[in-house]
Amino acid sequence: MGVFAGGFTFGTLLSLSNTLENFDLISDLLSVAFLLFATSLFVAIGVQYLLRRDDPTTPLTPRMRMICRAHTIIIVILIMGGFNMLDIVLIKIGKKAVGIVGITLLYLIPAWYVCVSYGEETGILHHHIPHVPSGNIEGGEVQAQSESKVNA
Repeated sequence: MGVFAGGFTFGTLLSLSNTLENFDLISDLLSVAFLLFATSLFVAIGVQYLLRRDDPTTPLTPRMRMICRAHTIIIVILIMGGFNMLDIVLIKIGKKAVGIVGITLLYLIPAWYVCVSYGEETGILHHHIPHVPSGNIEGGEVQAQSESKVNA
């Protein structure tokens, strides 16, 4: 996301007309947004670098999980900051309602992240799917076994 947002922001910055009423302010806000998006990209690459030797099929150690979670939080903050700058640009060019709605929606992201993290940690998001032995895939046996395990 940081790549696309940064690219679009940089393109907008380069094509911005210096005759715009708030040119200095708008170009400053777009520059900060680009910087935040670019930084989020490099922090995201850092996560991949940290995990380069880990086996993707085994759980992370608690320390590595904490480090990756911290990186993820930093990435989210940087991307939110960049979009916050873009919403302020919208407000400054006369699109006040859209900018305010955008800022409001941005701050729902941390609430969503906290809820999802809580759901994952407590197991609320994980549905138990009954295990069906692979040898019993004939006719209606699989469905009948699954239904009987669910109803038990």
